[in-house]
Amino acid sequence: MDGDRRAYQVRADHNPRAVHRLAALVRWREWFDSKLPMFLIAMFYAGLALPNVGIIELGRMGALLVLLCLYAAFGHLINDYSDRAIDLAAGKRRLLSTWSERECQVALTVPCVSAIVIAAFTLDGSTIGLAVGAFLTAALYSLSPVRLKERGLLGWAAAALAQRTLPVAMVFEAPGARVQYNTWSQGQLSGANTKYAERVKALEAIYRRLADIAGRQDVFPRVHAKHRVLLEQSWDILSVAPSSIRIHRSLLRRHYKLRHTSSGRVTRATREEAIVAATMLALGQNRASAHYALLIAAKAASLNNDIPLIVETINRLRDEGVVSAMSAHDAAANDCSTPLQA
Repeated sequence: MDGDRRAYQVRADHNPRAVHRLAALVRWREWFDSKLPMFLIAMFYAGLALPNVGIIELGRMGALLVLLCLYAAFGHLINDYSDRAIDLAAGKRRLLSTWSERECQVALTVPCVSAIVIAAFTLDGSTIGLAVGAFLTAALYSLSPVRLKERGLLGWAAAALAQRTLPVAMVFEAPGARVQYNTWSQGQLSGANTKYAERVKALEAIYRRLADIAGRQDVFPRVHAKHRVLLEQSWDILSVAPSSIRIHRSLLRRHYKLRHTSSGRVTRATREEAIVAATMLALGQNRASAHYALLIAAKAASLNNDIPLIVETINRLRDEGVVSAMSAHDAAANDCSTPLQA
């Protein structure tokens, strides 16, 4: 019993000492509180791109975290190795400065080989390429004859690349966690898989949220009249068949009259408003005012791409009965693939 107790005490005394020496060797206390949070936050964000997070994904992320810690340890080891003579002259107590050349080479080889094994089993080609680039950058930063740390701005850029950019890039490039921005399928861009009425409702919901934001006290003073026209526009789908509107110019050509042929409603219009009505007739399609405005701006160059003016005109024509809104049933059946017939 006494022998077992003494053996246990030896192990208890020995293990903490070995752990402390290892932590001192890789300078754990100098980077764990800055590097680990960065790695973990990047992994959490990359994990949001995963459709499902299971044991396999968690295992890969755990292996990647170990690899990144090995990389951080290697960066400090290679730096201490290359600065041995300088540290001794300055009186700095670094473990590597007291080791033999062979022992230093073993210390540098262990994290490299361990990282290679982890990468081979858990990462794909592009992520392995980033890992190799990161280890090489860390080595070139410290080792002669390159020793980028002594080359001014180039050294600063290499440090930023090695310590921040490449490790985070490895996380986002890891299998299954690749994050892509502003990447849309052709179906999403064209809206071919969604009925037009549903697309209009989605846009209306977005504009309503924007209008709520624009109404806040801290935002309201910065919202101009043209912005309000767009935020408050109607989202009815408008039906404009050819010959549904008659456009008459006054004798003095100072204004125009627009008459809805079926209802007989008449409204006065400026030259720009008449151009909007004439272009809507030429297009002859079922559209919401926002989409009509884009089509009209592309067709009528004289309007100078003034989208708020076009939207405001369309909404006024609708309010005055010159342009008709489609019923909910007709709007739901509308796919906007063909123009209306006269």
